[in-house]
Amino acid sequence: MTYGNHGIYIDPERLDAYGENVARSFEPHGTVTGLKTVAELSRQLREIREVHDRLQRRVSGDTGIPQAYEWLLDNWYLAQQEGLSAAIELKNAGRLRAVGGRALIYELCSALVQSGQGEITRARCELFLTGFQRTMVLSRRELSLFVPALRAALISMLHSLCMRLEASAL
Repeated sequence: MTYGNHGIYIDPERLDAYGENVARSFEPHGTVTGLKTVAELSRQLREIREVHDRLQRRVSGDTGIPQAYEWLLDNWYLAQQEGLSAAIELKNAGRLRAVGGRALIYELCSALVQSGQGEITRARCELFLTGFQRTMVLSRRELSLFVPALRAALISMLHSLCMRLEASAL
């Protein structure tokens, strides 16, 4: 494991055990609707757009801007596009098992995103899900929502980074 700017990095050879531990730590209680996740995602997308707009006004014409600023200025639309795609799929999800007041599938995706400091590969997903499902089996519906929930979790990480960026720069 290594530590970076975005939490702990779990090496691939430990990722299935980490998935298993995440599943053990979850205690599903009740349900939430996909709309709850969509509402949070919509708020985060709006705030990412606001940070982008303020940053764009602040650095317009500046040629020596930090790389993180440049990335956000050039690529914020990707977050909007992926976030809206996730929202469309999640809004019709109906009732989902909940963990801590959030959809279990979203929480497990958030754990996966954090474990790789945002690095998502097919191999990382497979290892994590294999470990997770040794302890807690996901329903077909939950598995069908894995990709949109993963998009939402990545947007959430970007949102956190934008909030830190704004606090330090704007």
